[in-house]
Amino acid sequence: APASGWSTIPDQYIDLTLPTCYGALTFNNVAETANAAAAKVTVPDGDTEWEMTLEGTTSAGAPVSETITVTANTGTLNFSTALVEGDYTISETGQTGWSQVSATGDGCSFSVDLPADAGRVFECEFTNNVEPLEVSKTAAGTFDRTVEWTLTKSVDDDSHSGVAGGVAGTSEWTVVATKSETLDNYAVTGTITITNPANIAQPFTVSDVLEDGTEAEVICPDDTVPAEDSIVCTYTAAPDDDSATLNTVTVTAEGNDPQEGTAVVGWTENLIGYDSGTLSDNNPYNPNGPTLISGTTTWTYSQELICSSNEADYTNGYYSYEVPNTANLNGNINLSASESVTVECRLPGLTVEKTAAGTYDRTVEWTLDKSVDDDAH
Repeated sequence: APASGWSTIPDQYIDLTLPTCYGALTFNNVAETANAAAAKVTVPDGDTEWEMTLEGTTSAGAPVSETITVTANTGTLNFSTALVEGDYTISETGQTGWSQVSATGDGCSFSVDLPADAGRVFECEFTNNVEPLEVSKTAAGTFDRTVEWTLTKSVDDDSHSGVAGGVAGTSEWTVVATKSETLDNYAVTGTITITNPANIAQPFTVSDVLEDGTEAEVICPDDTVPAEDSIVCTYTAAPDDDSATLNTVTVTAEGNDPQEGTAVVGWTENLIGYDSGTLSDNNPYNPNGPTLISGTTTWTYSQELICSSNEADYTNGYYSYEVPNTANLNGNINLSASESVTVECRLPGLTVEKTAAGTYDRTVEWTLDKSVDDDAH
């Protein structure tokens, strides 16, 4: 029986003859060899082929080199080279898009000492993570600014009465052009480009959020980026206002921490309506000429209303007229507002003069009586 670490030699036989009964046999035992093995772990798991190389030099100075191919699904795979005493290393050939995380085990760099290491398998396990997906994005903010105008014209008082040649009354005209703005339909849109530097396809999930917390709806053509390729997703977010100035996308794939990409949000308004217009009023008493305005504007002015002194203008002592007045706001706004004052006039009333003299009759009558007492004697 050979000592530990030595190969077993088949039984040998010898014939002994008398009278010496002597003979000799030689057993050439050879020290058993060692072996090496490589194991592969990838994150994510997969069937990518990896080259593992065993290299070294024996104690006798002979070079040793062997390359095998393994995958993460292969498990541990032995090299076929029987290792005699010497110094050895096991290494892997790197691949684009992968990062070596670790190389562990007693066989990554080792020495064989025979017969102590006879039958031993030196193993090295390599772990690689796929390179993270690369993320970039764009962001463009837009909103609607809707401008609306109203135009009113009013007068106080709107009617007067008087006599020919006199002042019937004074009216005050008011013109108000009111501008209002509405800001709405805020939206942030853009693209998200996801690039895969690895030689395997990478599934992913994606989320996109504005700094104000508004989440975007992301639409991608696929949820897996092909090997050494890119895909472009689109997104839309609908915030309440334009306070968000930064947009962040997060892409998550197995084997690495989530990857982020950011873009500054620039805001562009979409003007609906017109910011300015020309305000005019055709009343000669209006001291304001046509004026370009860009905000709410109020004009007020007074007008004295006179009754005609020409009696020919009067019919049956009565004459009336209207004072119409129109304000306009142009410049594609095209608004107008009108109001009027009614003036009623009369000729002065007739002047009456008279005299008065009173008369009466005083009738005087007389009577004459003669009497005697006694009339006879």
